[in-house]
Amino acid sequence: LYLVGWTSAELGGSEYSRMLGIRGGAVPNVDLRLAPRIMKAMTRAIKRGLVCACHDLSEAGLGLAVAEMAFSGGIGAEIKLDLVPGRNGRLRPDIILFSESNTRFLAEVDPRKGAAFKKILAGLPCARIGRTTTSSDLVVNDRGKNIIGLSLRRLRRAWLRKVI
Repeated sequence: LYLVGWTSAELGGSEYSRMLGIRGGAVPNVDLRLAPRIMKAMTRAIKRGLVCACHDLSEAGLGLAVAEMAFSGGIGAEIKLDLVPGRNGRLRPDIILFSESNTRFLAEVDPRKGAAFKKILAGLPCARIGRTTTSSDLVVNDRGKNIIGLSLRRLRRAWLRKVI
């Protein structure tokens, strides 16, 4: 699993802030120089068959994107927050998980095609942050510690209550 794009502390107006009743904060901005480059590179990677699955990181950020990808594929995932490319240095785990920074994607790439994917994304913010697993769990690790470990079944039930 690769995260493409910069993650910043942009929670203003986010789903996370709304749910917690937090007002204010930085709203997501679009980097007009970087966005077209990321879009073109991702389009190339997808057209060349390097991407198995892809999800934008908009509403509710990385946390929701990785959960929704796991639901739809019926497979578990493990991610490491300390590997997420951050524009402003180290961010808190909740910010990394729920930031709604623009022009970010979570891409599942076959490990055998990882080098080709990274070559297309060279010079752009892109990092391998995790992997899919055969388990039925979503595991989130930060600095060597598992901070979240939930079954997909439990996550999906909570997600369906929110969606429906």
